[in-house]
Amino acid sequence: MRLVSCALGYPDAKRIEALDACLRALDRHDALPVRLREAVGRMSVVRQTLSNEAMELRYVSVVGHVSRADCNPCEVAYRSKHIFQAAQQLADIQGCYQTYGLDIGHERPDHIAVEWEFMAFLAYREAAELAHGQIEGAESMRRAQAMFLRDHPGAWCRSFAAMIRRRTRDAWFVAIADLLDALLICEGRRLKVPIMPAKAQAPKHVDPKKASPLAQVARPQRTVFHA
Repeated sequence: MRLVSCALGYPDAKRIEALDACLRALDRHDALPVRLREAVGRMSVVRQTLSNEAMELRYVSVVGHVSRADCNPCEVAYRSKHIFQAAQQLADIQGCYQTYGLDIGHERPDHIAVEWEFMAFLAYREAAELAHGQIEGAESMRRAQAMFLRDHPGAWCRSFAAMIRRRTRDAWFVAIADLLDALLICEGRRLKVPIMPAKAQAPKHVDPKKASPLAQVARPQRTVFHA
């Protein structure tokens, strides 16, 4: 989860460092499901061929500094029919984060990197509760993961992976799309949550200039949760 978040956020120096740390840790993780382990392995191979500058150029080329209609990394583009529905969905997602005392820095709450960062946070909390023998607390964190996966990443992220493949044949982003699909399948099975298939049509563009909740920022973004 953390690896996907790092791979799909803007690749500044800190995020690339975190991505590389995730790859090293997962390369040594023998307990990963086969599908996920293979996807991580392919991603590691491609990463070794890329400089940090090349990763940034690829990100800007495929995803861009701001949301684009043909490869939008934000949930409301896939699930909202009009601006008012989009604003409500953003508020609902933000409410999930605030339930756990979290707030984000400069990124949209429905950005794919933020949503998977939150999933990683919940999984960490589950592991911490188990480590301290708090079974009820761990079950609560698992239920939270299942609900958030069902209502958010699981409802649209396969469509985003499909959009990546339609937009580019770049090996790095194809590896990211493969990892995203593998993670969705594995987490869906682990949490017993149905994962929605990719939609055939491109996401609709929601004009951010018509409502402040969808205000875009033209500079590179950082995904940071603040407790």
